Amino acid sequence: MQRKLSLFAASALFSTATLFAQETLAPPPPPEPPSPVQAVSSRVARLTAMLLLTSAQQASITTIFTNEATAAQNSRSSMQAARQNLESAIQSGDSGGIASAAQEIGRLTTEDVQNHAQAQVEFLKVLTRDQKTKLQQTLPPPPPPAPPPPAVVH
Repeated sequence: MQRKLSLFAASALFSTATLFAQETLAPPPPPEPPSPVQAVSSRVARLTAMLLLTSAQQASITTIFTNEATAAQNSRSSMQAARQNLESAIQSGDSGGIASAAQEIGRLTTEDVQNHAQAQVEFLKVLTRDQKTKLQQTLPPPPPPAPPPPAVVH
């Protein structure tokens, strides 16, 4: 009886330890992405350290990047809805819905690219010639162009 009790206690202890060990092995949840305000603040801080921005430049650049982030956030929610519409149209076999959703995705993508490019133009206008030169020297080279899509053979 003593032996059975000892085996049971050891088994229970081992099982409990295993359960606790499994809980600690679970990966932590991914960190929350920074808010648009935090992202802009961090970006301006990095640029300030790199380019020695004046406080007037920091204020202007913060406004430029905040406006860009706001436009991008609005566009993301619209893009999510357009992609859901596309998926629904695909599932239901709605060719007109597919065309409509694809056009909306294209329009939103164009709008995103234009907003980003315009923000870059405004940002560069705030910088001095020396700051622009230093920025160009620190940027990585652009990626090579994407290969053309494969030809579709019918």
